[in-house]
Amino acid sequence: MANRVYLTGLNEDFFEDDDVSMHALVERNYAIPLLWFGLFEADDLKLYSDVPILLTSRDRALANLRRRAPGLKAFLGDLAAPVVDHWITFIEQNAYANYLLNTLELAQMEEEEGEFQRDLEQYQAEFESIVAGTFASRELSVILQETDQLAQFPYAGGPLHLCGYSFDLELPWERKAA
Repeated sequence: MANRVYLTGLNEDFFEDDDVSMHALVERNYAIPLLWFGLFEADDLKLYSDVPILLTSRDRALANLRRRAPGLKAFLGDLAAPVVDHWITFIEQNAYANYLLNTLELAQMEEEEGEFQRDLEQYQAEFESIVAGTFASRELSVILQETDQLAQFPYAGGPLHLCGYSFDLELPWERKAA
């Protein structure tokens, strides 16, 4: 198992429709890229077969991203600010009715039941403190679960930790080799 997490697009109602086609947009191993949290609100956290997922509509995701972009850019610094804009463009160009963060493989790594859901709730709260500019430290678990490079200001690392990768889609940031 590669312990991947996937951001997927879908046009159906995930909980109501019998035949749901999920389209993998980007993925990441062992961590959730920081900018993915920009799509979701705390009440987007749902349980599906005891696995925590994040699920939101396209309109809500784009409104969230646009509202949070200034806070993200301020947190990351000028070098990474264009990646935030690329991320918004990527979501705009991949027009699905809904976006789902599939955490199954990461959730399977938890040592005690409910641990990963609690982690996700903490990541969401910390992300909100980042975009609001109210974080007390840059050493946040939402940052450190991805890479401690994100705790440095300005962030000078690559877009992988912010956005993830795809083997199939054209990305406005660097492409991972197969």
